[in-house]
Amino acid sequence: MADVKTHAGSCRCGAVAYEVDTDLEGLIECNCSHCYRKGLVLNFVGPDAFRLMADGPQTEYLFNTHKIRHFFCETCGVQSFARGSKPDGTQMVAVNIRTLTDIEPFSWTARRVDGRSFWGRGRKASRGVPSTAYSRSVGSLMTSPELASRWS
Repeated sequence: MADVKTHAGSCRCGAVAYEVDTDLEGLIECNCSHCYRKGLVLNFVGPDAFRLMADGPQTEYLFNTHKIRHFFCETCGVQSFARGSKPDGTQMVAVNIRTLTDIEPFSWTARRVDGRSFWGRGRKASRGVPSTAYSRSVGSLMTSPELASRWS
Protein backbone atom coordinates (compact mmCIF):
# COMPACT_ATOMS: atom_id res chain seq x y z
CA MET A 1 0.00 0.00 0.00
CA ALA A 2 1.30 3.43 -0.96
CA ASP A 3 1.79 6.24 1.51
CA VAL A 4 -0.99 8.76 2.03
CA LYS A 5 0.17 12.19 0.86
CA THR A 6 -1.44 15.59 0.63
CA HIS A 7 -2.00 16.51 -3.01
CA ALA A 8 -3.06 19.85 -4.48
CA GLY A 9 -5.62 20.20 -7.24
CA SER A 10 -7.71 22.78 -9.03
CA CYS A 11 -9.87 23.54 -12.01
CA ARG A 12 -8.13 24.96 -15.10
CA CYS A 13 -8.48 28.63 -14.10
CA GLY A 14 -7.74 28.08 -10.38
CA ALA A 15 -11.02 29.54 -9.08
CA VAL A 16 -11.75 26.16 -7.45
CA ALA A 17 -8.77 24.65 -5.64
CA TYR A 18 -8.46 21.88 -3.09
CA GLU A 19 -6.16 19.64 -1.11
CA VAL A 20 -6.76 15.92 -0.70
CA ASP A 21 -5.04 13.32 1.49
CA THR A 22 -4.81 10.12 -0.54
CA ASP A 23 -2.54 7.25 -1.50
CA LEU A 24 -3.95 7.34 -5.07
CA GLU A 25 -4.91 3.66 -4.75
CA GLY A 26 -8.21 2.31 -6.06
CA LEU A 27 -8.56 4.81 -8.92
CA ILE A 28 -11.44 4.14 -11.29
CA GLU A 29 -12.16 5.12 -14.87
CA CYS A 30 -15.85 4.65 -15.62
CA ASN A 31 -17.62 4.28 -18.97
CA CYS A 32 -20.99 5.69 -17.87
CA SER A 33 -22.44 8.49 -20.00
CA HIS A 34 -21.18 11.13 -17.55
CA CYS A 35 -17.66 10.01 -16.63
CA TYR A 36 -16.67 8.75 -20.06
CA ARG A 37 -17.59 11.94 -21.88
CA LYS A 38 -15.64 14.01 -19.38
CA GLY A 39 -12.63 11.68 -19.14
CA LEU A 40 -12.92 11.49 -15.34
CA VAL A 41 -10.55 9.33 -13.30
CA LEU A 42 -11.89 9.17 -9.77
CA ASN A 43 -10.40 8.64 -6.34
CA PHE A 44 -12.90 8.22 -3.48
CA VAL A 45 -12.02 9.73 -0.12
CA GLY A 46 -13.84 10.61 3.07
CA PRO A 47 -14.87 14.26 3.53
CA ASP A 48 -12.21 14.70 6.23
CA ALA A 49 -9.49 14.00 3.64
CA PHE A 50 -10.75 16.75 1.29
CA ARG A 51 -10.30 20.48 1.86
CA LEU A 52 -11.59 23.19 -0.46
CA MET A 53 -8.91 25.91 -0.58
CA ALA A 54 -10.47 28.26 -3.16
CA ASP A 55 -14.26 28.18 -3.34
CA GLY A 56 -14.89 30.04 -6.61
CA PRO A 57 -18.31 30.06 -8.28
CA GLN A 58 -19.51 26.55 -9.08
CA THR A 59 -22.51 24.98 -10.74
CA GLU A 60 -23.98 21.80 -9.33
CA TYR A 61 -25.10 19.10 -11.73
CA LEU A 62 -27.32 16.13 -10.84
CA PHE A 63 -28.33 13.29 -13.12
CA ASN A 64 -29.74 9.76 -13.02
CA THR A 65 -30.66 9.11 -9.35
CA HIS A 66 -29.54 12.58 -8.17
CA LYS A 67 -27.42 11.06 -5.39
CA ILE A 68 -24.07 12.41 -6.58
CA ARG A 69 -23.57 16.18 -6.58
CA HIS A 70 -21.14 17.08 -9.39
CA PHE A 71 -19.53 20.51 -9.12
CA PHE A 72 -18.16 22.51 -12.06
CA CYS A 73 -16.23 25.76 -12.10
CA GLU A 74 -18.50 28.41 -13.62
CA THR A 75 -15.51 30.08 -15.30
CA CYS A 76 -13.63 27.22 -17.00
CA GLY A 77 -16.16 24.35 -16.73
CA VAL A 78 -13.82 21.78 -15.17
CA GLN A 79 -15.23 19.23 -12.72
CA SER A 80 -12.67 18.79 -9.94
CA PHE A 81 -14.82 16.78 -7.53
CA ALA A 82 -18.25 15.45 -6.62
CA ARG A 83 -19.93 14.70 -3.30
CA GLY A 84 -22.20 11.80 -2.45
CA SER A 85 -22.64 8.84 -0.15
CA LYS A 86 -22.07 5.11 -0.15
CA PRO A 87 -25.08 2.75 0.10
CA ASP A 88 -24.59 2.63 3.89
CA GLY A 89 -24.86 6.44 4.11
CA THR A 90 -21.13 7.12 4.59
CA GLN A 91 -20.29 10.47 3.00
CA MET A 92 -17.66 10.42 0.22
CA VAL A 93 -15.88 12.84 -2.09
CA ALA A 94 -14.97 11.71 -5.60
CA VAL A 95 -11.86 13.58 -6.68
CA ASN A 96 -11.08 13.83 -10.38
CA ILE A 97 -7.36 13.07 -10.22
CA ARG A 98 -6.86 14.60 -13.65
CA THR A 99 -7.21 17.91 -11.78
CA LEU A 100 -4.32 17.22 -9.39
CA THR A 101 -1.58 19.74 -10.07
CA ASP A 102 1.29 17.95 -8.34
CA ILE A 103 1.43 14.56 -10.10
CA GLU A 104 2.68 13.63 -13.53
CA PRO A 105 0.02 12.82 -16.12
CA PHE A 106 -0.36 9.06 -16.55
CA SER A 107 1.87 8.29 -13.56
CA TRP A 108 -1.12 6.42 -12.10
CA THR A 109 -3.09 3.32 -12.96
CA ALA A 110 -6.89 3.25 -12.89
CA ARG A 111 -9.18 0.28 -12.98
CA ARG A 112 -11.87 0.38 -15.64
CA VAL A 113 -15.45 0.23 -14.41
CA ASP A 114 -18.44 -0.84 -16.51
CA GLY A 115 -20.66 1.93 -15.19
CA ARG A 116 -22.62 1.95 -18.44
CA SER A 117 -24.16 -1.38 -17.41
CA PHE A 118 -24.34 -0.55 -13.71
CA TRP A 119 -26.14 2.79 -13.99
CA GLY A 120 -28.16 1.94 -17.08
CA ARG A 121 -29.62 -1.41 -16.05
CA GLY A 122 -32.71 -2.11 -18.08
CA ARG A 123 -31.95 0.68 -20.53
CA LYS A 124 -30.37 0.41 -23.93
CA ALA A 125 -26.61 0.98 -23.82
CA SER A 126 -25.34 4.26 -25.25
CA ARG A 127 -25.71 4.57 -29.04
CA GLY A 128 -27.02 1.02 -29.29
CA VAL A 129 -23.68 -0.62 -28.42
CA PRO A 130 -24.33 -3.37 -25.86
CA SER A 131 -22.27 -3.09 -22.70
CA THR A 132 -21.12 -6.69 -23.10
CA ALA A 133 -19.30 -5.66 -26.28
CA TYR A 134 -17.50 -2.97 -24.31
CA SER A 135 -16.60 -5.49 -21.62
CA ARG A 136 -15.06 -7.88 -24.11
CA SER A 137 -13.10 -5.14 -25.84
CA VAL A 138 -11.35 -3.77 -22.74
CA GLY A 139 -10.91 -6.88 -20.63
CA SER A 140 -11.40 -6.97 -16.88
CA LEU A 141 -13.80 -4.37 -15.53
CA MET A 142 -14.99 -3.66 -12.02
CA THR A 143 -18.40 -5.24 -11.53
CA SER A 144 -21.54 -3.50 -10.34
CA PRO A 145 -21.30 -4.76 -6.72
CA GLU A 146 -17.66 -3.63 -6.51
CA LEU A 147 -18.58 -0.15 -7.67
CA ALA A 148 -21.64 -0.03 -5.42
CA SER A 149 -19.44 -0.64 -2.39
CA ARG A 150 -17.57 2.59 -3.23
CA TRP A 151 -20.41 4.84 -4.31
CA SER A 152 -24.16 4.95 -4.65
